Amino acid sequence: MTIAFVHGVPETAAIWDLIRAEFDEPTVALSAPGFGAPLPDDFDISSDGYLNWLIGEVEALDGPVDLIGHDWGGIHVIRLAMERPDLIRCWVSDIIGVFDPEYKWHDLAQAWQTPKVGEQTVGAMAMAPVARSRRPERQSDRHRRRLYGRGGDGPPRGGTRRRRNGRDAGS
Repeated sequence: MTIAFVHGVPETAAIWDLIRAEFDEPTVALSAPGFGAPLPDDFDISSDGYLNWLIGEVEALDGPVDLIGHDWGGIHVIRLAMERPDLIRCWVSDIIGVFDPEYKWHDLAQAWQTPKVGEQTVGAMAMAPVARSRRPERQSDRHRRRLYGRGGDGPPRGGTRRRRNGRDAGS
């Protein structure tokens, strides 16, 4: 069984590196055309085009696969689950709410969807320098410390603190 990860926008497959390192099972992070992978001249840049790309990528894996999608990639994961359930064992997406007619996109996504403004916004993002950690092997340790405190080696004494609506559960 393979676990396949699909990133959002404007990320690339590299966003999954720290998470993938935690799995013993085989994993693959798929890079969407134009977002970490070359964009062929004849590529259909519509939602259907990206769905067809994802179907092709998943068909090429030893499946069925566990498919995990984030943000824009999560939309394609949901659509694949509806159109080609034979390719997957299970799926998860963090953006299921996008199918609600009352869903409101965040400000940046709204800008991307605005004619001329979207092109300018994406163009500015493409020209921005990419921040890199001086010690990328330590990012995981910093993340663990943020989650658990102390040396980053696990939950603090007394177990993890659960949060509900931005407050500690039980408060």
